[in-house]
Amino acid sequence: MKSFISQLSERERTLLMYGGLIVLVVLLWLLIFQPVSDYITRQAALRMELQQQLNSMQQASQRLIGQQTQTIQSLPEDKTFSAWLDSELIQLNLQQSVKRSEPVDEQTVTLWLESVPFDQMADWLQLIYQNFGVVVDQADINVTDRTTGLVTIRMRITKS
Repeated sequence: MKSFISQLSERERTLLMYGGLIVLVVLLWLLIFQPVSDYITRQAALRMELQQQLNSMQQASQRLIGQQTQTIQSLPEDKTFSAWLDSELIQLNLQQSVKRSEPVDEQTVTLWLESVPFDQMADWLQLIYQNFGVVVDQADINVTDRTTGLVTIRMRITKS
């Protein structure tokens, strides 16, 4: 290589040196600077998107906190939790669907219901959660009739 360069004229060596520098700069640009710049741009866009998601979640959280200020009613003192659940199911005309009701303790009842409309049960469970703080902490739901939305449910309901 040295012999090749030594055979070149001064002008050709200068041209070769400047050409080599230009090629080196272009390679550095293409292999280092451009990928790093693209990565930084993508990360900045991702950060902005995540910041927007965080802002919307914080706003939704504030709205939900405002909705949760409802007061939870206490359950009637003259009835046990199990009896209160039975009366609630009677009001929904679901007493014929109850196959078994088993109190676990004073605050927990396991219910077995057959051929009950899923939407009606979901609405009722949401209502007793919002109004009384009663939650379902375990549930086993099996579809019995898809066309009418009937399900068989075994659930454990707990008052808080």
